[in-house]
Amino acid sequence: MYHHQSTIKKVKKIVKQALSNDSTGHGYWHSHRVAKSALSIGKKEKGDLQILELSAWLHDIAVPRGRKNHHLNGAKQAQKILNHLNVPANIIIQVKNCILKHRYSKKYQLNTIEEKIIQDADNLDALGAIIVPRIFAHCGVHQIPIYDPNIKPNEQQYLTTNRSTTGINHIYEKLLKIPQTLNTKTAKHIAKHRVKFLKTFLKEYLAEFEGKK
Repeated sequence: MYHHQSTIKKVKKIVKQALSNDSTGHGYWHSHRVAKSALSIGKKEKGDLQILELSAWLHDIAVPRGRKNHHLNGAKQAQKILNHLNVPANIIIQVKNCILKHRYSKKYQLNTIEEKIIQDADNLDALGAIIVPRIFAHCGVHQIPIYDPNIKPNEQQYLTTNRSTTGINHIYEKLLKIPQTLNTKTAKHIAKHRVKFLKTFLKEYLAEFEGKK
């Protein structure tokens, strides 16, 4: 018989080991936060909590192999892990689909509430107080300026290159647009508070940068 909680304990250990060297904001604690958000949203949106918890913990399992195709590689890797842990086939199929489709930018058709929730939970981690240190970490790893007043936000350039020229520009070019991409009513409600915080942070940061506060 399948025992979900014992499986989750094993999955957490696997994820922790696989993502132990991550310094880009996609490590173990990102998966932890996505899992917490997915379960919280799932309870309100009536999703399958077992599918959500497994998918959330494993959604970035393949990031160490490269961000570009981590959704594809992650779905395959998750299948191997869950097969090894004797997870029922019907659960594995749904988890694979959630992982495959968690990246909004790939424009997959979302067919289940679980797929919608996992995408929302992942996107919510790019809003609010959580994203500020994640941006700074990303800038440090990739040697991108945090802010340069001479480099203005350029959404078209971001869409073309999938890269922002500064950390602060990334907030304008992508993050503040996340609420428009969310699927569930619950996630949209959560996003309102997080966007409000992010806008307050931007106002304060830019004021301090110019010595106005």
